[in-house]
Amino acid sequence: MPEDASPDKPDAPKPKARLRDIATAAGVAQGTVSNVFNHPERVSEAIRAKVMEAAGALGYQGPDPLARMLRTGQIGTVAVMIPEGLGYAFGDPAALALIQGVAAVCDETGRGISVYAAADVEAARKALGSAAVDGFIMYCMEEEPGVLDIIRSRGLPVVTVDQPLVAGCRTVTVADRSGAAAAARHLLGLGHRRIGVLSMELMPDEREGAVSARRIRDSIYDACQQRLYGYLEVLEEAGIPAGRVAIEECLFEAASIDRSMPRLMRRQPGMTAILATCDRLALWAMDWLARQGLSVPDDISVIGFDDIAMAAAVQPPLTTIRQPLVEKGRAAAELLIDPRGRDEIHFGTELVLRGSTGPAPG
Repeated sequence: MPEDASPDKPDAPKPKARLRDIATAAGVAQGTVSNVFNHPERVSEAIRAKVMEAAGALGYQGPDPLARMLRTGQIGTVAVMIPEGLGYAFGDPAALALIQGVAAVCDETGRGISVYAAADVEAARKALGSAAVDGFIMYCMEEEPGVLDIIRSRGLPVVTVDQPLVAGCRTVTVADRSGAAAAARHLLGLGHRRIGVLSMELMPDEREGAVSARRIRDSIYDACQQRLYGYLEVLEEAGIPAGRVAIEECLFEAASIDRSMPRLMRRQPGMTAILATCDRLALWAMDWLARQGLSVPDDISVIGFDDIAMAAAVQPPLTTIRQPLVEKGRAAAELLIDPRGRDEIHFGTELVLRGSTGPAPG
């Protein structure tokens, strides 16, 4: 028996099917096969089915990603950079909604998405230096020089979201300051004058407690800073100076609210309302108040910011400032992939009245 006919020798691998092979089998043009895999919206459902059936019969697994990269000069993946660990990205409803918006555009354009966390800055620098991506979306990131320098050195497009303008970057912004101002005016209109504030972190230093004017000024988190300024400006106009407004900085966890709420109530005696810089803090505060036997809004009104899905589902439903969370992610991805001459997309906000706010007692 010839050596190459030995029953113990594996069969030689079949040559990889090519687009022209699929085109011949399906009885269509090679360009049609290319469109099925790269621009399916250009081909009828019947033709797509015919081509996919032929491709399956020939064992074709899809376009070679390396060949695509060489042909187009693109990897086909968008990076999203977040300020905390990955648990934050997928545990915070606002961050998750933004990622969903980015992912929706990636789905529509045949791209992938990678999420990078900056909880460990050194690890983030190394990862970003070699990340196989076509561009970066930086969400609520401080201007960490090492991270930003590495991203810029790659020569790839960068879009920032919820942070100050960065030279050379496109940006997506939200009317945080005017939205917060609307929240404060709403409480003032209901007769509230003893108002406390629950703030997200202003610095990445795990600090809780009273917030000074200097800490607000020095904050590296633009969205939170602008919301606090919006509250304080309106209260100042109503004759309530910033020095008389108790602001408690909290970590982004329910246990932090359990520690912060007693301090806030001591610092703001007779408090009748709470302004929270995000819905999660507001919802945790409402839970704490309920455990103390206090009624929302009869004893204390609470208003949040974001309008996450849970805001409408709790009892009482949360009054809040709505921002377009998913649309913000879509806008960031569109600015990165196809800016159409735009450098900035700005979104407004909306006061959403629900049951967690009511007239000041007494």
